[in-house]
Amino acid sequence: MDVVIATRGEPFLPLAISRLKRIIPVGRLILVGPKGIFPRLESQVDVFVGFDEPNVGKARGIGLKHVETESYASIDSDVLISQNWYKWCRKALKPEKVAAAQGFEKNISGIYSSLAEKWIRQGASFKGVRLPAGLGNTLLKTDVVRDVGMPVTAAFEDLELARRIRQAGYLWVCNLNLVSTHLKNDVDVWKHWARWAFLAGDGEMTKIQLKILLYDLSPLHAREKHTLSQEHMFDIAFRISYILGRIHSKLEVCTRRLPGFKNVRSK
Repeated sequence: MDVVIATRGEPFLPLAISRLKRIIPVGRLILVGPKGIFPRLESQVDVFVGFDEPNVGKARGIGLKHVETESYASIDSDVLISQNWYKWCRKALKPEKVAAAQGFEKNISGIYSSLAEKWIRQGASFKGVRLPAGLGNTLLKTDVVRDVGMPVTAAFEDLELARRIRQAGYLWVCNLNLVSTHLKNDVDVWKHWARWAFLAGDGEMTKIQLKILLYDLSPLHAREKHTLSQEHMFDIAFRISYILGRIHSKLEVCTRRLPGFKNVRSK
């Protein structure tokens, strides 16, 4: 079975590769990422494509072009898949109408991991897609993904792919009890959320986050949530990080429009 990893060069990549090779019968490991990471991973990678753009959807699509097996594994470079991941996902993918099967990536963070699991078990959705629906520890049917097309977006490409797959009449299944380790702490989560906002540039989502933030900061809601609770404070920081990422994106666009900006940056 082919495995695709799209990465920006996370420090845990060698560990993630070592882990997946112990669990998955890897036919070929296809790695898409910055050229500088290849020398230290040359002996572990079968296909390497140099890619330096900040567009994970495009990177995943490039990796998909090199897949030769009927199904393939999409693994994030900071995820350590669980021992039973492959066995469960392979069985779950057998029905004709199932196009994707995944476990649950649990962060090593102290607060976010429990909050995320709570939200998901309560039926959380994002952009109209029931969560979780990610490409960090997922087994997919190659032909189905190719038919619907891997979204070429810098953020939320996994949710868009899940939406396309479900619109095409297929299922995307998840086992919340099949837990893999996502090597991100609480601070990493805030940084990642801000990066999503910067890359996605979703104005509507920014309005939603701002609305929820204002509600979280309201005196009445603060009393309901016990103002000093860790979960409440994390939730506030979570929203702020997204909004800051969006502001950064807008400032970047405005700055690039200033006369002489390109000349200054090129020096």
